[in-house]
Order: sequence, then structure tokens, then C-alpha cells
Amino acid sequence: MLKHFTSSAVLIFTTILSTGCVPNQREFDKQVHSNVYVGMSKTEAISAFQKLRMKCIAAAARHEVSDPIVNDGEPTNGNSRLSCSRSKQPALPSSCLEKADVDVGSDGLVKAVQIDQIICAGF
Repeated sequence: MLKHFTSSAVLIFTTILSTGCVPNQREFDKQVHSNVYVGMSKTEAISAFQKLRMKCIAAAARHEVSDPIVNDGEPTNGNSRLSCSRSKQPALPSSCLEKADVDVGSDGLVKAVQIDQIICAGF
């Protein structure tokens, strides 16, 4: 019994060391859905992502969104998409990318929130 436990503990520890990051998809989904939801304004969504320590870019323009009503210097008139992400880097040489996309309608309200799978890479 102890031998089996020790083997399992070593396997888990080795997995953590090899990835350096243990993604928690369920917790990430919960954080995003608790703070960003359909019907909120684009401005509120960006603010909510910033509170989650995530940065947002306009998906087509690939620039950081500093003013939520401006896209490349022009007011946003049509539908748009925000891509918001954060990188988690534990003490070990690796990182995990957490990302969510938000579709915003021409009325400036969030129409959909799509959460990507967490991606981790070790060095």
C-alpha cells in the first residue's frame, strides 16, 4: 500500500515539475463567468478582465485596448471581438496561458463569452 502511494506521489510530483504549472480550468471558467457576462457593456467587460489581471486586445487589430470605445483611433461602429488573456508563471521555468474571447455587438454590449482551454508549456 505504501509503495503504491509513494509511486503515485512521485508521478504527480514529476508531472507538476515537468509542466511547472497546474491549470485549473474549472476555476478559470468560474472566474470569467462570475465577472463577465452577456448583456454587460464592453467598457464593463474590459474593466472586469482588468480586475482579473487580464489584458485585452481587439482581435482584428491586435493592439492593447486602453480606451474601450476606440479601435485604432476610430469609434467602434460595428460588431467586434476582444481577446483577453493572462499568463501564469510559477517559480519553475514554464507558463500557462489563460484566454477568453468576447463578442461585442454594434450596440456596445457583450453578445457572447468564449473561454479557451488553458495552455501550458514547460522549458
